[in-house]
Amino acid sequence: MKLLSNVGVKYLVVLALLLNITGCATPYKMHPEFKERHKNIASAALMAPEVDAYVLTFQGDKKRLDDLSAKMEGVTIGAIEKIFSEKGYIIKK
Repeated sequence: MKLLSNVGVKYLVVLALLLNITGCATPYKMHPEFKERHKNIASAALMAPEVDAYVLTFQGDKKRLDDLSAKMEGVTIGAIEKIFSEKGYIIKK
């Protein structure tokens, strides 16, 4: 006995794809007047991200890797500063 016809299977595949695509989509919202207002922005603040690295074991334990976390944070901050300086922003520390 056939549970689903070919048409039913196609509908299920399309439904699964739509749910997968729409579930992962996050809209990028921009203020409607951003193009006019961004010319008047004199400065902006950027907070450094907090970066943590852990080793996870099969027993469920986790150990924070302080040395690696500090290196990762430095690399992340350096990459952000590079992107902003390439776009012509002045970085103050």
